Amino acid sequence: MYITVKLCHLILFTCISSSIIHREHDYDERNFHRHVRDAIVSERLTSSPRVTSIFAFCGNSGYYDFAGGGSLADRLEKHWEALDDADNKEETGKHDSKDVRLLDQRTKLSLAHDMAAALTDLHDADGMKDANGDIISASMVHADITTDQFIIIDGNWKLNDFNRCRFMRRQRKTGPETGDGDGKPCGFQVGNNPGKGRSPEEYKYEEETEKVDVYSLGNVFYTILTDEIPFDDVGSRQTVKDIKNGIRANIPPALLTSEDLVDIALRTVVDQAWQQEPQDRPRARALTDYLAKELEKIDNKD
Repeated sequence: MYITVKLCHLILFTCISSSIIHREHDYDERNFHRHVRDAIVSERLTSSPRVTSIFAFCGNSGYYDFAGGGSLADRLEKHWEALDDADNKEETGKHDSKDVRLLDQRTKLSLAHDMAAALTDLHDADGMKDANGDIISASMVHADITTDQFIIIDGNWKLNDFNRCRFMRRQRKTGPETGDGDGKPCGFQVGNNPGKGRSPEEYKYEEETEKVDVYSLGNVFYTILTDEIPFDDVGSRQTVKDIKNGIRANIPPALLTSEDLVDIALRTVVDQAWQQEPQDRPRARALTDYLAKELEKIDNKD
């Protein structure tokens, strides 16, 4: 068994082969509760093939799948390096066979679907349902979706790193309960929202819901579509101001007018995920279903 260990204390390991010990954080109450959140979410998502498996948890340490394939960020970096190499070869007149590091259009769409599907599994697990049994809100929110959070394990993309996760609560109506559909989901607030990849409500420090994950997933879609990182050449302070004011990273003109089915699909999910108001963004499930249908269209066309 190959396992990765997140460790903050020195612990004696026995009967464990091929283990990798990674010391990252000191032990304190804050980090203890962060690892508790990580373990709880991982346990609840045991049935999901799109979330890393947890084998053990104790205090500030946890045993998870060994991820030897790197993250989505790593895979995209290889793709960008291949694009640069191709440009250099074009300039020098040297042409080699297709670089395996390059992502073709279908693979890009498949990646977007896999990321959306992983987030869907998180949001739908123990999801809050209405009186008809339809999920209306997540119970667990990742709150830190980036290309670094999706890792490849045995050829499959999986979501991990839940220590910033928040748990959604719900209000109950007074009087006799009418079942699981009784009550309204409650949002939450986070005291510090750094970085350049968060939603407007996070930067405004307003009430947050699962839709913060959907917005950040839009950043992932944008990067897959454009081969660029949103606001990469803009300072953090200006980026936060722009996002709060409804300004988004530009999509290159050639992609805005492209009639390629993949470009159209990715533009669509970027636009949907980046809606200014949380209630206007779809649930992760809707994005996954849409991307699955677009993949099917391309496969049937071929």
